[in-house]
Amino acid sequence: MADGRDKSGRFTEGHKHATGRPPGARNKPYDNGVHPFLEEDGRLAPARRFRSLITRMVEDLGGEGALSTGQQQLVRRCAMISVQCELMEQAAVHGEDFDLAADGELTDRLGRTL
Repeated sequence: MADGRDKSGRFTEGHKHATGRPPGARNKPYDNGVHPFLEEDGRLAPARRFRSLITRMVEDLGGEGALSTGQQQLVRRCAMISVQCELMEQAAVHGEDFDLAADGELTDRLGRTL
């Protein structure tokens, strides 16, 4: 292609933008022991976490093509409930009140949906 990209849209070797961050490097998995929202703007981080969870759950289930529309909707619900639980945990870590009943209900619903 004329702009230095191959058929898949990636920059070809030797192009000034060919090196850099590998795909998906921004959305690192939540396995390093650090809560994903503690160091970032509270409005933007949950949206990134939501998208990251959807991507990872869809991959776990065999990819988007393997899922029915209903299954895709359930993945979105699981991601939303997960983010809400994580936001509640973040608030508790910062010393705010923690609604144990609400957390229990969300966790129960997440488990049933999964």
